[in-house]
Amino acid sequence: MKFEAKSMFLTAALAALILPAAAQNGTAPQTTGGNGVQAQPTTEVGKRQENEGDRIANGQASGKLDSQQAARLDNKSDKIQNEINRDRANNGGKLTPQEKQRINRQQNHVSHKMQQVEHH
Repeated sequence: MKFEAKSMFLTAALAALILPAAAQNGTAPQTTGGNGVQAQPTTEVGKRQENEGDRIANGQASGKLDSQQAARLDNKSDKIQNEINRDRANNGGKLTPQEKQRINRQQNHVSHKMQQVEHH
């Protein structure tokens, strides 16, 4: 009985430490459905970030992007994602309309760069 109580206490303490940190970093654990598929992002910003990552991977797989071009685009996309996480952490998990507009412009820029690279 004593061991079970300690185990439950340690589990609760660990969860209490991990969950707030994940929320602050914007890296909340991804949930999966019963079939093991990762949950899709629910925000427009999140969906665009995921689509950009898929486009980069597909461009590299198809040969339209070489590894250096893909890495450069990945780095730009990662910087945007870090900015999103930082902005959300500063605003209680939400993006302000101004932040959404700025991020949308940055995502448009990466998208246009990708189109230029793929078609040249």
